[in-house]
Amino acid sequence: MGQQGVSVNQFGKEFNEKTKDIKEGISLPTKIFVKPDRAFEIKIGQPTVSYFLKAASGIEKGVPHTGKEVAGPVPLKHV
Repeated sequence: MGQQGVSVNQFGKEFNEKTKDIKEGISLPTKIFVKPDRAFEIKIGQPTVSYFLKAASGIEKGVPHTGKEVAGPVPLKHV
């Protein structure tokens, strides 16, 4: 952020304000747009589907060979 001339403190305050109601540890896709006047816009997306699947199946990470192994079951009530 500093390389783009954006105040790191201001960015931190705004980011923390936008994410204050989100549970810690959830990965969120985030895009930061810096304008020529050094103003910025933060767009925070929804958690990924893979996050919800891992949480529902109780695993921490997926399998190394997608489609050839089962990482864990997802109970019907979580679907």
